[in-house]
Amino acid sequence: MLKRYSFLFILFTIFIIFGYENLNSFTKNFVINSFRTATKEFENEIDNKLKSTMAISLTLANDPHLYEIFKNKNSFLNKIKTLPSLYKKYTNYKNIWIQIFDKNGISIYRSWSKRKGDNLSNCRDDIKYLIENPKYLKTISICKYTIGLNAISPIYENKKLLGFVETISHFNSIEKNMKKLGYEIVILADKKYKNRFKYPISKKFIDGYYIANFNIDNNILNTIKNTDIEKIIKSRNFIKSEKYYIYSYPIKDFQKNIVGWAIFLKDKNDIKSALYQNSIFLRIFIFFAVITIFIALIIFIYSKDKERALKERNIYYFNILDSLQEIIILTDGKKIKYANRRFFDYFKDYKNIEDFTKKHKCICDFFVEEEGFLPSKINNKNWIDILIENINRPYKVKIAYNNKNFIFLVKASKIKENEYAVIFIDITKNYNYEQKLQEMAIKDKLTNLYNRTFFEKISKEQIKIAKEEKEDL
Repeated sequence: MLKRYSFLFILFTIFIIFGYENLNSFTKNFVINSFRTATKEFENEIDNKLKSTMAISLTLANDPHLYEIFKNKNSFLNKIKTLPSLYKKYTNYKNIWIQIFDKNGISIYRSWSKRKGDNLSNCRDDIKYLIENPKYLKTISICKYTIGLNAISPIYENKKLLGFVETISHFNSIEKNMKKLGYEIVILADKKYKNRFKYPISKKFIDGYYIANFNIDNNILNTIKNTDIEKIIKSRNFIKSEKYYIYSYPIKDFQKNIVGWAIFLKDKNDIKSALYQNSIFLRIFIFFAVITIFIALIIFIYSKDKERALKERNIYYFNILDSLQEIIILTDGKKIKYANRRFFDYFKDYKNIEDFTKKHKCICDFFVEEEGFLPSKINNKNWIDILIENINRPYKVKIAYNNKNFIFLVKASKIKENEYAVIFIDITKNYNYEQKLQEMAIKDKLTNLYNRTFFEKISKEQIKIAKEEKEDL
């Protein structure tokens, strides 16, 4: 009787694993990866804008007429006053601020305000640092007015430091670019800087967090308020509201101190649309639906309890398994017992499972042992045992055959003692696409060289390894 119903148990187990557990976990991972892609794009936007802002600062700092300002000659200062309006009219820089301060940090000129004469080093760590270490500096900084992207250049005359010129750009263009990618974004200064804002431009705060956005949609603002900003910031994963998935990302200054937060909001309907267009999700969903139908049919057919019908039904269902796009195998953990037709689409040199097992007992003979992929053994534990012990964890395997590499999402379920059902879902195209996106995120589009984000990541990893190994870098 158990043998008769063994096929039913296989289908039911697969149904439970991929129909109940994996659809939810896949959706969660899909949303997380979506936000990770968004944050990489956000970092690239910041890096590009800081570089552009620095270009303006460098141009001003190297104009010899700028020295006149420090000699109380205002002719050149009058020319500088017209620059922000010219940038706004003829370039993409719609909200550039210019500030000039002397070598002691005393403000001489602000393009956006008539206030001057205050000591900037009293409220800004970057200014305090530059007074002691004059240099060119790109950073994200908080002043009395807002949180912005700052580029500061020293001004010299005959190698004598006179002061600094600072150009400040804002997050509004980054906000617009992220919106084109489908993300609403809110820029917040951390609440520990609340008292620093003497003259806040937006005049908007959420529980002590200053809002830097020039124009923020009230629906977005209310969503964040109702969700609890502290909960959003402290969460390591995304949070759900009624309409949005919400994710927080830290904004850091040049010393890697957190000075603010980027709050990303992604419409749930956008995620659903993207999810339904995802080939892996569609495969799992179709598989889920097909297996549901199969189980209903099996229960109906087996109720007749006829040997001839049982044999025909088994042939029918094995044909269905053969028609699926995923590889399905049965194994005892060491030797493969059964494989559907899709298996032989990849291992084309073998006609059937008997032909395969003459040379190879296990599909794991073709596993490529690389970081991020499941090997055939870990600490003398068989790959099947690892899958069973970590049934809720998604594993990937890399299979090399006939000079080709394939990437699979793999899951296993225990049918009975020493008998397991394993499914391999081909994610090669998606994996290669993600790798390409990751490469794009860490390389400069123009020069094809690795960018600062990649350099900082590798530096941290190498420093950590050097400390652990107690070796020099």
